[in-house]
Parts: sequence; C-alpha cells; structure tokens
Amino acid sequence: MPQKDDLVSEFVSLTQCESKTAKDFLRRNQWKLEYALNDYYDQMPGGFIEEPHTPVTYPEELLALYDKYVLEDQNKIDIDGMIQLIEDLDYKLEDLVTICLAKLLHCTRLADGISKDQFLHNWYMQGCSTLPQMRHVLDDLDTKLHTDLEYMTDIYNYTFDLALDQNKRDLDTDTAAEYWRLFFQPGTAVHVNPALLNSWLAFLDSEQKTVVTRDTWKMLLEFFKQFPSLSAVKTSYNEADAWPYIIDEYYEYLEDSRLI
Repeated sequence: MPQKDDLVSEFVSLTQCESKTAKDFLRRNQWKLEYALNDYYDQMPGGFIEEPHTPVTYPEELLALYDKYVLEDQNKIDIDGMIQLIEDLDYKLEDLVTICLAKLLHCTRLADGISKDQFLHNWYMQGCSTLPQMRHVLDDLDTKLHTDLEYMTDIYNYTFDLALDQNKRDLDTDTAAEYWRLFFQPGTAVHVNPALLNSWLAFLDSEQKTVVTRDTWKMLLEFFKQFPSLSAVKTSYNEADAWPYIIDEYYEYLEDSRLI
C-alpha cells in the first residue's frame, strides 16, 4: 500500500488542490485514493467537468447572505460584517472557532476582509447556503479544534499571518498574548497548565519583548506540547536541545525566579 505522503502528493498532482485539502479528503475516505478523488470532485462546482471556468449558479439563499454582510462600497465583507456573521452563527468573536471560519473562507489577513468569491465559493464547497448549515460546519470544526491536535496545530500556525498588521513581519506581543490565552485555555487540544502560560507572559513582560517572531510563535506550541507544566520543564528540559534562544532565556528566567 502506498505511503500516506505519496497518496497526498498524487492527490495534489491530480487535483491541484492544497495538501491540507488532500489530507482531509483522503483521511475521511480511509486513505483510498479513488474514493477520495470521487468525493473531492463530487463537491467541486459542476462535478467532473472539462471546462473549469464554467460559471457556477450559487443558491439564492447564499447570495442573499452575502448581500446581508457585504460592505457595498468596497464589494467585500469587512470586519464588522464578519462580526455580524459570527453573531448570527451563535458564536462570539472571542471563540477560537472564529479563526477556523476565517481559514475556511481563505482569509489571508483580518484587515483584508472576505471577497464575494471567497464567501460564495467556499461555502458552496461546504454544501452550505443557510445559516443553520454554516453553524453545523462550525460546530464540527469547534469539536475538531478541541480534539484533533494536528488540526489545532494547523489553525494555530495559520493565525500568525492572519493577525499580522500590513507590512509587518512580527506580531505585537500584546496581540500574540491575546491569542495564546485563547489557544491554551482549558479544553483545547493542547493541555497547558495555566501557571506555565502565565509565567511565559510574565517573562515576555519582564524582558520587555515587544514583538513575537514567526519562529517563536511556532516553536512555543511545540514547547508546550512537550512541556505542558512547570514541573515538566523542571524535570525534562535540556538546554542542549535545539530550542530558539528565547526559550533558553525563558528557562533561565524560570530558574532565576525560582519557579522551577
């Protein structure tokens, strides 16, 4: 039987989709390529069509929803429209699943908003044209976010670019801290002791770290996966391991503060 990576590569080669999409379809079809391809094309606008640019007729209900949230003078759904959509889906802006919603709609940055094509095409691909259908999809993603470590990691890494200000390479520490409190709250797929997270935030504040790099953002999650509590850091952390320098600084801070 072909290796999973080979199946993903072949799926991507045949469909030109993203590897994440390929994995999703293969996984839900027990890694059977033929079934996964059929599933994928069944959800493509028009199914097995030879003319990929054939116009799609979107459901009237879906078009009406776009018109409800669109910022007319810019022909996109801005942050206020997204907030209204989130509320209509019975979620709150601070709910972590709202980031899953942004990724589902292929939103690159919050400030960019959601185009008409993004909204219509991506909901159409999910088989959704009404708010109850959309809510069902988000409910499933919320469950997945709290139970599937691989999916949670994907959403976490996606968030860095989503939250970046325009023309910036690093996240403001205050912004990063807000998202960390969401991702590492009790009940998510990564179980982090609150004292560990609080000590990390206190370290950043005491050292006046004003920005968070992409590498720091990504590696902190890996650090917390491996060391979910202060006691785990104390007993298992090895300064010789290949962690970013800021993690070594954090470890020294914990020692100096007698937290470990």
